Amino acid sequence: MSPVPNEQRKAFRMAMEALEETGLLGFILVIGSWAEYLYQEAFPGKGFEMSLRTRDVDLFLEKMRKPPEPAGLVEALKKRGYLLDIDRVTGAGRFYREDLLELQFLVRALGSATELSYDVPALSVRAEGLRDLDIFSLDPVTVRWEGYSVRIPAPEAFVLQKLLILDERQGWKREKDIEAIRMVLVHLVNPTALAMRFGLLSKARKKRILANAGEWGIVLPIPEEIRRS
Repeated sequence: MSPVPNEQRKAFRMAMEALEETGLLGFILVIGSWAEYLYQEAFPGKGFEMSLRTRDVDLFLEKMRKPPEPAGLVEALKKRGYLLDIDRVTGAGRFYREDLLELQFLVRALGSATELSYDVPALSVRAEGLRDLDIFSLDPVTVRWEGYSVRIPAPEAFVLQKLLILDERQGWKREKDIEAIRMVLVHLVNPTALAMRFGLLSKARKKRILANAGEWGIVLPIPEEIRRS
């Protein structure tokens, strides 16, 4: 049985349909809570359960300038019942379908990250810029869902990215992330793959990940020699 209500599932399918129609689906990673949903759908029998149902769908466009031309996304989503809203603070565009889903497009923040959002030609709207999203791009996986090839972070990259930013999260969002990290670690993570991806990170990132894991009692199966590298 799906952990997501049928109407939300239908709205998510329509979003994937619009991304496929416009040629954008292959450039995007589904991250956040809806990556957890896709883990649960794609890896049945492993005991993984998503930590929280949410209407927020985070879509990470890995390369801000690819595709280089407008893809017709606004029109494709509009004909499927999604409405465009511009955030007054960030200037980023978000798409809503009734009270079911909110699609938020994200890109990696550049330089000193003083810009809150960035103009993205393919989307025809501005996308919110966040730091540290690049970790999600460490060998992402493609899963088949409802006939669509959807890209999501490898479970190991998901854990590392969530741990890296855990000290920036507040309140219920931090608690949700801690629960998600623990669930993914126990049920989906390959320790060898986790250690390999950890070893690719900078010393500053490694230090922060280990500090956050220690602060919240999360045990990482990473050998000591790789921790110190």
